Parts: sequence; C-alpha cells; structure tokens
Amino acid sequence: MTDGDPRPEATSDARSASDPAVPTQAEVDGRRLLSLDAAVAASKGLLAVGAAGSIGRSTGVSAGLVRLAGATWTGWAAASAVGAVAEDWQSPLRRAVVVNVASGAVLLGMAAARGSRRGRGGLGLASVQAGLLALAQVRTLVRAQGPIVA
Repeated sequence: MTDGDPRPEATSDARSASDPAVPTQAEVDGRRLLSLDAAVAASKGLLAVGAAGSIGRSTGVSAGLVRLAGATWTGWAAASAVGAVAEDWQSPLRRAVVVNVASGAVLLGMAAARGSRRGRGGLGLASVQAGLLALAQVRTLVRAQGPIVA
C-alpha cells in the first residue's frame, strides 16, 4: 500500500503468502474484463432485440435471426456477470475468449457477405470489438499463468 492509498500495490501477479485474500492484478483485470464483456453483450443483445427489423434490413439477415442473436447475447451477458464474481474467474474468462472469437468470426463473415454498406460496417465494427476484447482477455489469462518457459 502507498501513503494515503488504501488499495494494495499490484506489483506481482502471485498472491501474497501472508495474505492469500489479496487479489493479483491479473485477477482484478480479469474480473473487470468479464464485467465489460457482460455490459457489451447486454448492450448488443438489447439493441438487437429492440431494433431487429432495422438491423435485419441493413444487414440482410432475417429479423427473427437478429432477435435470436440478441437473446443469446443477453444470456451471455448474464453468464459473464456471474463469472465476474465467481471464485474461479479464469474458467469464465477462458469461455469468454472462445465466445468472443467465435462471434467475431461470424460477424466478420456476415460483414463480408451481406447487406448494405452501412450494415456491413456495423457488423465489421462489432467483429473488431469482439476480437479486441478477446485479445485483452487472452493477455490477462497469460499474465495470470506467469511466464511461459520452454
């Protein structure tokens, strides 16, 4: 701790032997990324459900499929929120990486093949967002595991 700052210093990603309750910086970051994942998924899900007709027209995807994707994102948001407070935060973060990579790939494929220019742009941006979030999640998991020695 520093003078006047009640937060523990995050100089190491190894838990303190004297105080195993002190989270590592990787754990703090992992939980924050799961919370961010939940917020982003909820936003995407609610937008998709609420604007399914408009999104469907601009992307060339049926409104029913857009609603289904929205409901799936909303369910994923709940799972990510639960993972952010679970004792084991690494397993939910690993699942989040898989979900983000898969959804990013699907969105990118749809952006390349469907809809108006505006619709393709929106799908492309959503794909990039999913990929960047997955990259941050992988980086945090690698930090939590420590250096990789061959």
